[in-house]
Amino acid sequence: AVVSTQSGHYGRASTSFDVASEYSIFLYTIASVYNQVAGALADNVAVIQEIDLKRLTLITKAKEVLLKGIDPIKPSSWVKSFMLGKISEKLNSKDLAWLDHYLQALNDLKEYNQTVTKKVNTSSPVEYSMECMELVFRISYSIYKRSTEYPELTKDASKKKKLLSNLKPIVLLMCPQTTIAEFENSSISKIVLMVLEECFSKWPENYKIRNALCKIIHDSSTTNSDEYVKAKSLMLQDSSNSSGMFLFTRKHLFLGIWRIPVDTVDRPGGFFRHMRKSLSLIIASLTHCKDISNLIKLFENMVKTAEQLNNFVGDVTPFLQTSLTQFDTLLRTRVSEYCGLPGKHTTEHSIKLLKLCIKVKNIHVRSGVETKPVDEAILVILKLFKLTVPQQIAICDPRVVDEPGTLYETANKLINDFEQVQKVAALLELEKQKKKDLEKATS
Repeated sequence: AVVSTQSGHYGRASTSFDVASEYSIFLYTIASVYNQVAGALADNVAVIQEIDLKRLTLITKAKEVLLKGIDPIKPSSWVKSFMLGKISEKLNSKDLAWLDHYLQALNDLKEYNQTVTKKVNTSSPVEYSMECMELVFRISYSIYKRSTEYPELTKDASKKKKLLSNLKPIVLLMCPQTTIAEFENSSISKIVLMVLEECFSKWPENYKIRNALCKIIHDSSTTNSDEYVKAKSLMLQDSSNSSGMFLFTRKHLFLGIWRIPVDTVDRPGGFFRHMRKSLSLIIASLTHCKDISNLIKLFENMVKTAEQLNNFVGDVTPFLQTSLTQFDTLLRTRVSEYCGLPGKHTTEHSIKLLKLCIKVKNIHVRSGVETKPVDEAILVILKLFKLTVPQQIAICDPRVVDEPGTLYETANKLINDFEQVQKVAALLELEKQKKKDLEKATS
């Protein structure tokens, strides 16, 4: 199972393996389970140390068994190199041995390499097209991750040279239009981003590629608002974007995911973990884009479909808590920005903000969370009504709304009164237009 992708395509190669190789894969899987258990016991240091020791023993044994096994014939030999790469990453990411194994795996599939220049047909993929694309993605993103996790790798001239020299053939394969000058003058993150964008254009259904692109955008200290919008569009479908990975439905967010691997959904390092990353990236992207409306939709969707989501991301409580915190931050920012526009306050805008506050307050109340930040935002907006409120709406003295019970009632009354005024105005305008049309018809 460890060597299976979303399509299950890798399983074909493993049939050529000998028993020793299959046993190695089994050991690696058990080690991954230990790693998952250790993550759930973050507070118990003694137990984690014991688990880590067992995990290390299993991974080391998996490597020994794999090296003793009979080498499978090409192209199936790529699986052995691929697994050695995964094992080397777990044992010591800094020595870059994993990179040699991954590149060897891609070299074992050399006659199929050119498939990465074409779009992956997910319903009927060309032989080994997914495997080659998976390797290009893994080599590129692993180089990015290691260069950010271990900055000393890029400070060590020889190791940085190795990272770049091994990225070069990948760039030539995926982005042949790139000049030598462009390659030499670009940072590792920029080069990897370029490669992954090409991977995404060829295989947009792959959620790991989407996650990686979104993560690199969020990691950058120079990311601008347009790039955050791009990150959001990678992850979430809404009225302005139909190509996002998740979409709001009555059932759950995951209905838009291509081929949910139900049989391996709980596999360590698999779908489950990637979906948790995706959900975190969605929340981060919406927050950076100040898209509180879609963040509220996401929150409500998670609440309504918590039972179904448990099958894909586990307990949604941490995601709900993060969303609640972001609601308060975004609300304060929006109200602050509005207050900073003297002379541009309108009743319509104030009502819109007030409705948003009420919606967030209701969410807080249902979640049993303190509403003080929202109450403060409502109070600020109510005070602005003195400047914009129509004569038809009677507003109480803002000082009165300092009383907790009155605040909520006043805000709701204002919204209802304003909507009634709008309805009356709309009806009067309609009658006026009908009268004009009648006069025109009879003249």
